[in-house]
Amino acid sequence: MAVRALKPVRTGNTSGVITQICAARTAYGAYVARVASGTAKGAPLEDTEEGLGFALEDNNEHTYDGFYEQYEPMAIATGGIVNALVATVDDTSIVAGDYLDVIDITSSTMTASIGILAESGSSAGGTKVAASSVAQALEDVTLAAATYTQTFTTVSAGDTSIAGITHATMGLCVGDYIILRDADGQAQVNRVTALPTSTSITLAIPASVGIAGGADYVHAVRQIKVRIL
Repeated sequence: MAVRALKPVRTGNTSGVITQICAARTAYGAYVARVASGTAKGAPLEDTEEGLGFALEDNNEHTYDGFYEQYEPMAIATGGIVNALVATVDDTSIVAGDYLDVIDITSSTMTASIGILAESGSSAGGTKVAASSVAQALEDVTLAAATYTQTFTTVSAGDTSIAGITHATMGLCVGDYIILRDADGQAQVNRVTALPTSTSITLAIPASVGIAGGADYVHAVRQIKVRIL
């Protein structure tokens, strides 16, 4: 069983660390935004206003490894270089120098705590978008169409596994973050805790969104080094 050890979000060039109270479950390495005075969560949308920076890991025990829970103090890097979480909604890979937004997974209202990044603008990432670019990639990562899929058995809210999914094609390993999202854009950031068979994934957190095979999506999430803008 392939296991991927996640890189620390914090690097030797991370700066401007502040603490806010987590307003909703947020992954380490997610881009976070203000919710109310003194509180923040994974930014839900591209063009998110009041963005603060990236959630850093800490040494405390949490309900789910790799996530802050609501009401917990959350360390946030506001400057420098961090290892951030990225994904794609198409078959465009990220290269060093690309500008990055919070991933745009819906044209409707999104309230879920996400904070995963994708290329700015029309998926090219070569031009900074003043209203939405929050970071700049400092390394390449391949994010081909194989890193997201509609081929899986329907998952209901509360389920703890995904069946009928060829995770090797997506390049998934134990420890990876993933996104579950429905066709309306409601989504959950989750994590892989086991790969019991070649076509099944065990989830770290019970699914909070139902996703239907053939209509909805599972996205692989990767880590890359970025410069905070």
